[in-house]
Amino acid sequence: MKSKPHHVRIIGGSLRGSRVEVLDRPGLRPTPDRARETLFNWLAPVLSGARVLDLFAGTGVLGIEALSRGAGRVDFVESDPAIAAAASHADPTEATIRGTGPPGARRSGAVAGSVRSGVC
Repeated sequence: MKSKPHHVRIIGGSLRGSRVEVLDRPGLRPTPDRARETLFNWLAPVLSGARVLDLFAGTGVLGIEALSRGAGRVDFVESDPAIAAAASHADPTEATIRGTGPPGARRSGAVAGSVRSGVC
């Protein structure tokens, strides 16, 4: 029996309310909304234009959240090739991961910023 796809929502910034599909893989646990909200409240004063490293990226939701909230660049690092491949094609669109959208885009699946992905 195939399991139902899981989704995590982006909770702030230009992509607020967008959903990222999550693979059903053992050990893959997306950061809960409440933890992300707290983290990004702390980082808000220094996040605009910042370079962010999403180490152990998994779903990539922390990096996507950072781009959505104004980070200038995010580097995603994930050791599982299947998870890394899924994250590079995650909803709300590939444009979110690649950061090819125009500045100020609202819920369009595009944000300003630069992204590099890697598997180690």
